[in-house]
Amino acid sequence: IGKVLDDIVDAAKQAIKEMPDGTLEEQVKLATKINVFNSVKRIIEFSDSIKEGVLSGAVQVHGSVYDINTGKVEFYGEHPELEKIVGKEMPVYQFRNSEYTSRVSSSASHGRSAIARASLQR
Repeated sequence: IGKVLDDIVDAAKQAIKEMPDGTLEEQVKLATKINVFNSVKRIIEFSDSIKEGVLSGAVQVHGSVYDINTGKVEFYGEHPELEKIVGKEMPVYQFRNSEYTSRVSSSASHGRSAIARASLQR
C-alpha cells in the first residue's frame, strides 16, 4: 500500500505545482485526474497483452472516477499522451480525440442545406 500512497502524494504535489493558486477542491480534483492517468499509463506500459490490444485497436483503456457519495462516475477517457506511451502514431485515436469542425461555409445556415433554406423561404 506504500507505493499506492506514494503515487497519490506524487499526483498531489504535481497538482499543487500546476495549480498553485487553485482552491483545495480544484487541486484535489486535478490530483485525482493525474493519478487516474498515471494508473492508465502503468496498466498499458506493464501489461503486454493490454499494450498489444491498444496498438491493434482492439482495446481502449479509459480512466474514470467513481464518487462513492453520489454514485456518479466521471469519465476522463483515454490517456492524452497515449501515442507517446505506446510509441506509435495512432490515427484512429487522433480522430476519436479531436474536436469536430464543420466543413460548412460560414455563409450557410447552420444545419441547413441551400435546398432546405430555399424551401423554408417559400
